[in-house]
This record gives sequence, C-alpha cells and structure tokens, in this order.
Amino acid sequence: MAQHKYTVRRKSPSMAYEAVEEGTGHAIALNPQQGPSPAAGSYPDIEAHLASHHSLTLSPPGLSYDPGQGDTFDQDTTTWTYVRGTETIVVVDCPRTVVEVTGWTSS
Repeated sequence: MAQHKYTVRRKSPSMAYEAVEEGTGHAIALNPQQGPSPAAGSYPDIEAHLASHHSLTLSPPGLSYDPGQGDTFDQDTTTWTYVRGTETIVVVDCPRTVVEVTGWTSS
C-alpha cells in the first residue's frame, strides 16, 4: 500500500492556500481559479496532481470525504485520510481564513 502525504499551508500574505507533498516538496495550488471552494474534505487539485505527477488514477475516483470508503477525519489534527484501493492519501489541513480585514484602526 502506497501512502501520499500533503500538508496544507497559507501562502502569505495572500489568502491562497497550497498543499505541499511530503518527500518531493511539490506545492499544489488549492482552488487557484478562486471560484467556489470545493466542499470541506474535497481536494480535486491534489487528485489532479496525483494523476499528472504520479500517473495515479484513484479507484474509485474522487478525493472527497466518504466514510463508506474507509476515509477518516481527525478533528484534533485536521487530518483527512482517504483510502482508494491500495493507495492512502493523507492531507493535514490547517484552519482557513475566510475573511480578513486589514488596515483598520479603532478611533
């Protein structure tokens, strides 16, 4: 069984996030088109990276949380674990900033 691990981090100073692949250091932009965000626990950009950089097609397809597939979420560590056939994909996420106000001072 192969394991692929990614750690999500904020690309400062913007509100963009990227997932960094353990072992290779590849950084994958998450939701780079800045369109509607995927549902929590869904990582289509990581799935695309697995296909393009590792020639890996997930079976069943989709890197979205599905407890019926054996997927788990550890809320204490914000770690998502996905089981797809002989592959295990681990994503250690981080708290996400949704809105940020800068330059504001109280009077």
